[in-house]
Amino acid sequence: MSFQNWTTFVNQMTHAIQGVVSFDAFFAYDICHLAYSDHYYSNLNPHAIDEYLLNYQQYDPLCFKHPLSQSALTEGMMVLKQHIVPESYQGFIDQHKIQDNIELWFQDDAGMIIKGLSLVRSSSQNQFTENEIKIIKGYHTFAKYHFASHLSALLSPQQQPQISSQLTKKEQQIMSLMMQGQKNQKIADEMFISIHTVKTHVQHILQKMQVDSRQELMSKVLHYG
Repeated sequence: MSFQNWTTFVNQMTHAIQGVVSFDAFFAYDICHLAYSDHYYSNLNPHAIDEYLLNYQQYDPLCFKHPLSQSALTEGMMVLKQHIVPESYQGFIDQHKIQDNIELWFQDDAGMIIKGLSLVRSSSQNQFTENEIKIIKGYHTFAKYHFASHLSALLSPQQQPQISSQLTKKEQQIMSLMMQGQKNQKIADEMFISIHTVKTHVQHILQKMQVDSRQELMSKVLHYG
């Protein structure tokens, strides 16, 4: 898997998530060569990355090497706020003003976890809410499916159309709930509208996005952002 393909995948996924859930930085890495491979990151201090890898990785409860993370590797997702942070790691978090982060892992077609992506929130924001975690989990679930089978076919960033601009604000809200896997009735209850109205919006969304199903919609959003 080439570094270019991986960074393209990361760009598309982070761009798609940023449309509905904010975060301040990300760090994408190769699990097999974490200590010395080319890392791909945004809005992080490179000295902080080196400091983490050399001195603090072993204390991070979300590190894939940590015993606490082993049971979560199958699901491929962990959230910092859901775990006790040891004092040995809390000082690093405080120093670099990290409020929360979500760790996502990706497998190859043989089921081997080979890549990781950390979404970071700084102390200027609150921790990820349960609803935001559900949204990211929805994106991640579908992205895992496409990671091995479609990565090489992803378009370059210059070829990506801004598809969300085709939708009204309400349609974007409904699409966000669809990406979480919400059914029509659940969407209707959450938005305080009738299920008939939801069905109408869903049809308009599918038509505008030029897809025939929710699955195709999720695929297109993750491919193009």
